[in-house]
Amino acid sequence: MWARVNAQSVSQENAVNLMQIDMLQLNVLQTQLDNVSMQATLIIGFALGMWAGETLDPLLDDVGPHCIYKSPAHMIISFIFFSAVALCITNCFVAVMLASYIKQAAQGAALLVCTGAAVANTQRHMQYIYNCFTWSVFFFIASAGLLIWLFVGLPSRIPYAPEAEVEDDESIIRLTDGAYLITCLDRLSPVANHARDAHGFLIATANTAILVGMGLRGAMRFRAVRASYEPQALLEWWSTHKAQQAGLHDAIRQKARMQAGGGVAADTYFMHDSDADSTEAAD
Repeated sequence: MWARVNAQSVSQENAVNLMQIDMLQLNVLQTQLDNVSMQATLIIGFALGMWAGETLDPLLDDVGPHCIYKSPAHMIISFIFFSAVALCITNCFVAVMLASYIKQAAQGAALLVCTGAAVANTQRHMQYIYNCFTWSVFFFIASAGLLIWLFVGLPSRIPYAPEAEVEDDESIIRLTDGAYLITCLDRLSPVANHARDAHGFLIATANTAILVGMGLRGAMRFRAVRASYEPQALLEWWSTHKAQQAGLHDAIRQKARMQAGGGVAADTYFMHDSDADSTEAAD
């Protein structure tokens, strides 16, 4: 009788200790989510600054020295630049949105369902958040490098062959050797104006597609995350996860035993060979 009572008391104490450990792990995970969310929010602010007027005005000025329409190199780099900024911002938004929801859902699951399940499920979703944050950092660094090329690396003026006599135009200069350079587009050329409009349409279409596509991707992921914290779904996944972990641990133990057994056999074999060699040498 007393043994049974003591066993139950020990079992309850162990369960309480495990629950406290799970809550500590959950607090650590929430701290990590806070850090990722804060850093992603900072990146959003800096990335939006690249879309601000101080950056856009010089790039979109079709007679300025930094315009993006003057050559194929400018157009290609500017297209990649605007796409990288859009991907950076959308990945950050997805990471912040998921981190904010998971923090609340994990607390509720720990109180209402199971602390171990809440910790394991949160760890599962954190990998996706870290992936989004890593990609956002990559695209932010890429966009910063491309912006430097647009303002500094690429030429401010390109060769220009006027079809008629050049009038007073600040965007066109004549070098001492007689060659002409232009800062961006010939505003009187229909071809140049069409190229400018087409490139602007391409950039706007690509960025809109990125924003819509990443928004749909984030919404689908949010629905999956929210469904995974439903009590019934969480308990079913937790049971399957524990069974898989138990099977994995059993396989590792069995492999370790086999390796240990093989090591003993190999040692015995080598000892036998060495004994035979020593016997042959003695003979």
